[in-house]
Amino acid sequence: VRAVDGVDLQVKRGETLGIVGESGCGKTTLGRVILGLTHMTEGSVHYAGKDIRMMTNKDLRRRLQIVFQDPGGSMNPRMSVRSIVGEPLQVNGMAEGAELTQKVADLLDSVGLKREHMNRFPHEFSGGQKQRIALARALSMDPEFILLDEPTNHLDIPGIQWLEEFLRKSDIALLFVSHDRAFIQRVANKILDLDRGQLTRWECDYPTYLERKAELLAGEAKQQAVFDKKLAEEEVWIRKGIQARRTRNEGRVRALKKMREERAERRNLQGKSRLDLSDAQLSGRKVITV
Repeated sequence: VRAVDGVDLQVKRGETLGIVGESGCGKTTLGRVILGLTHMTEGSVHYAGKDIRMMTNKDLRRRLQIVFQDPGGSMNPRMSVRSIVGEPLQVNGMAEGAELTQKVADLLDSVGLKREHMNRFPHEFSGGQKQRIALARALSMDPEFILLDEPTNHLDIPGIQWLEEFLRKSDIALLFVSHDRAFIQRVANKILDLDRGQLTRWECDYPTYLERKAELLAGEAKQQAVFDKKLAEEEVWIRKGIQARRTRNEGRVRALKKMREERAERRNLQGKSRLDLSDAQLSGRKVITV
């Protein structure tokens, strides 16, 4: 089964789109395909009318950036923050020496870090601080598009609040993958719903999307129930044997085969877990302290 099929998507500058969907449905895969980091079996991706396959890596890095959900894992532990954030500027000949130092300092300031942080190394920072360093590096190239993969994973509450405010003020095209419903609700101005391999764009905020999605699923469930009842009836009929073999019923047999194929291709919703906790008699001592 393909992770994502039949996608038709356009992202414009200033849009902030949150990708939502069940775990393992292909959200990160979709993001990596958009950035050219994962090969797609068919289709194409275009930036400003230009096919990604015709663009150089240098051009891609200047236009597109990604901040992974574990940014520390992609940082060279032997490189200082100055080198990590400033490397894209040096590689592309955009800054050197004192000018580079000042640009790095400005970038760190924009993500809530201090100038003195630039001479330190990744292992000296918390997960949330590494997230900010990775964001500063992504911003160094003044990109047109940024993908954030689970951006709140390593942030504390003040860090999440800062990121929300930062993204709301940005005019960069932003696409983020997240399971943090509160974050999606406060940041996304449009929703991309990845459900059973199909991507649907919702031109609304997250609470409105949840209401409309629930209505859509309820209607889908009713349609499937009618279909499954009809299929069961036809299966009973075909087992009668002699009636199905008559010439005048060949069309009905063909219709049954088509229904079987349609049912086999259906991708059902993933199951939901439910956890119930019941009260117990007090033990008289602390069981766990967190």
